[in-house]
Amino acid sequence: MQKIRHCVVVSPRRHAGTCLVVPLSLLTPNPVEAWHYLIPRYTYQCLESGADVWAKGDMLTHAAFSRLSRPLENHQECRRLLQAAHLQEVLRAVAHAINCSHVAHLI
Repeated sequence: MQKIRHCVVVSPRRHAGTCLVVPLSLLTPNPVEAWHYLIPRYTYQCLESGADVWAKGDMLTHAAFSRLSRPLENHQECRRLLQAAHLQEVLRAVAHAINCSHVAHLI
């Protein structure tokens, strides 16, 4: 992926250096696997696009914090945290992607 897109930062809180991110996509995976998670529609205003939004745990990557920007709501940058249950599912998808499904049930 080499375009501007939404992502979920899954690294611990810090604001310097690099972080791990899970990219979000409007394309439905084919087939849908354990490392994909469908973020429920109408939960996050900054993600509303009229289409499903998928977290793709198999595309885990890193990025410099300086390259990230906050999502927009009403044309303004905002700070959005995933609900705990949704973050848990994104982390579970990452665990499946890195072949740690044996610990996915602990997340």
